Amino acid sequence: NYLSWSKACMLSVRATKLVGYLTESAPRPTVGNDEKCLCEDALVMSWLLNSIEPALSPQYMMMDSAKDIWDAIAQQFSQENNYAQAYEISKQAREMRQGKLSLVTYYSTLT
Repeated sequence: NYLSWSKACMLSVRATKLVGYLTESAPRPTVGNDEKCLCEDALVMSWLLNSIEPALSPQYMMMDSAKDIWDAIAQQFSQENNYAQAYEISKQAREMRQGKLSLVTYYSTLT
């Protein structure tokens, strides 16, 4: 559901005029930046972390900016580079059965 999730997040962030924290048009927050920039980025980070499955959020929790979280999630779950989905499909194929036969064994007996 990455595409629908990313669209919903982008709409929410755009509605608050903070989309620059996801697209890099806002200044990248650093410790020396002004407090407003750090607070706004932290707000967007919290929205992103709270909008994903709780089991997934710890792997993104220690990232430094909303842009880092946004890009990491896109890299992991977008259709362009979806290793997580490929792994899940591969796992499901290995677990498929026809009666008591595994998918590989069943297919081999057909050919």
